[in-house]
Amino acid sequence: MPTADQQVQSAQPNSKPFVWIQSEARQSSHATFHQPFRDPASANDSSTFPLDGQDLTSVSDEALIALYDTAPIIYEFGSTRVVRISRTLALKGGNSVLPCEAQNMSFAAAHTSIPVPKVHRTTCFIVMDYIQGVCLSECWDSLDIASRSDITSRVASMIQELESVSVQAPGPIGGTESRFRGMWFSVYGAGPFATIQKLEDWFNHKIDVCERFNQPIAGTPRFKFDRLVLTHQDITPCNFILGRDGQLWLVDWAASGGYPPGFERAAIALQLHHPDFGAEVCAKITDYPTVVMQRRAISFGLTTGALC
Repeated sequence: MPTADQQVQSAQPNSKPFVWIQSEARQSSHATFHQPFRDPASANDSSTFPLDGQDLTSVSDEALIALYDTAPIIYEFGSTRVVRISRTLALKGGNSVLPCEAQNMSFAAAHTSIPVPKVHRTTCFIVMDYIQGVCLSECWDSLDIASRSDITSRVASMIQELESVSVQAPGPIGGTESRFRGMWFSVYGAGPFATIQKLEDWFNHKIDVCERFNQPIAGTPRFKFDRLVLTHQDITPCNFILGRDGQLWLVDWAASGGYPPGFERAAIALQLHHPDFGAEVCAKITDYPTVVMQRRAISFGLTTGALC
């Protein structure tokens, strides 16, 4: 009987070795340091998009790479860009987009009821469903109290469902060689770690680093992991799309994978944008005070002491 990780791998579309794509003509030409860029044409349903009416299987990888540079931009920030290639499809690429993200998405879609864009193809990019709607970060401030409460309740239910899914190996789904990324790691990432014990050892080393440089939080217990659950690790309004039908979609699974319970809540508590959203969600999910304390305790080891 294959494991859940193996089932996801076998369900992936046939793909060539994954390589990064980076725009020559438009790389970071629109996004500012603080704000992502979006071309209004990408959200205009009356527009004609490059692959409208075409069968995706008939489109070469080279043609898709060319569209990364020319199709209307849905989102561009840093080295990541998402473009709209048809009325129903979007393409995501950049040197921070790795194959594990597509595997994370497929795993979540297969093992939860959370609305996740379907992955259609991966090579040096991800081709997925285009979701018609508005990014939650763009409408959150204008929502009334009842609407906010409804949305945060749905987000809390998603998190509870994620934590009900056990994952065998730590890190990105599929046992890839990708470094572990997200709020629990430094800007350099970490690992990969083949076992839960090696992951635990790495975090306890970060406690040791903080103590060595007199940066500990008194009373912080050492890490002890006994299981792993599906974790998104970047729950923030900018990663939700509120569909035109009211459905709430969770996107950007780049930092997702198998991590200990409580990692999700601690990551939410560290989000800087829309703290009211994070506080309301945290009030509706399981509390992990020790895990939250541990994450704050190793902050020095993940920033100034990241290379120690």
